[in-house]
Amino acid sequence: MLMAMYQSKYFFKLLEFQWERTKAYPIRLIISLSWVIFGFIPQFFFWYIIAQSTNTLPYTTKEIILYFLFSMGLFYNLNQINQYFNTIARGEVVTSVIKPMSLTANYFSIFFSTIFINKLPNLIIITIIGCFIVGITSSILAAIFFLFGLILGCTFFVCFFLLMFWMRNNWGVKWGIDILILFASGTWIPLDILPKFWGGLLLNLPFQLMFYTPAKIFLGQITPTFWLILQYVFWIIILYIIARILEYYGLKYYEQLGG
Repeated sequence: MLMAMYQSKYFFKLLEFQWERTKAYPIRLIISLSWVIFGFIPQFFFWYIIAQSTNTLPYTTKEIILYFLFSMGLFYNLNQINQYFNTIARGEVVTSVIKPMSLTANYFSIFFSTIFINKLPNLIIITIIGCFIVGITSSILAAIFFLFGLILGCTFFVCFFLLMFWMRNNWGVKWGIDILILFASGTWIPLDILPKFWGGLLLNLPFQLMFYTPAKIFLGQITPTFWLILQYVFWIIILYIIARILEYYGLKYYEQLGG
C-alpha cells in the first residue's frame, strides 16, 4: 500500500514536471505535433493509392486510413522512449535509481507521464482527423485494447532499453530493435497482407498484440474475447518480470564497471 502511494505521488510529480517543461519549451510540443501531421501525409497517400489500384487488399479505402490513424496513435506515443535510451550509456541512470522504487517502475512512470502531457495533443489531432474527415465511430472496447497495446509496447521497449547496460551506446542495435518491433507489430504494414508464411509467423508472436490486434478490434474485424485479454495480461507480466531481471543484473554489472 505504501509503495503504491509512493509511486502514485511520484507519478503526479512527474506529470507536474512534464507540464512545466512543456510550458517553458512550447517548441517541443509544436515539433511533436508537426511530426504527427507530416508523418501521416506520406502514409496516407501511399496506402490510398494502393487501396485504389487493387482489389486484393482485405481493407476498404476507409479502413486503410483508419488503420494508419490508429498506427500513428501508438507509434508516436511509444517513440518518445527514444529520448531516454542513452541515459544508461551516459551514466545518467544513477539519478533514476530511486529507492524504494525500482528502476523499471521509475521509467514506466516517466514514459507514461511524458505520453500524457506531450503526446495527448497528438491523439487529439488523430481523433479530429478520424471524426471529421474519415467519419470514425469507435467504442470503449477499442479504447481499452488501445491502452493494452500501449502498456504492452512500453513493456517491450523498457526490456530493450535495459539491455543498454550491456550494449552501451549502440544506436545501430537500437534502431534495429525499433524497426523489428514496428514491423512485427503491424504498425507499418498490416500483417494479413504479408506473404502467408511471414504473416502466419508474426501473428504467432506477441509483437502483434501491441498494434495489429487493437487496430483490427478498432475496425471491427476481430471480436474481443476473454482469452485475448488473458494473452495481454500474460505477456505484460512476463515482460515485466524480464525487465526486473534485466534491471537487477544490469545494475550489478554497472556497479562492477564503477558506475
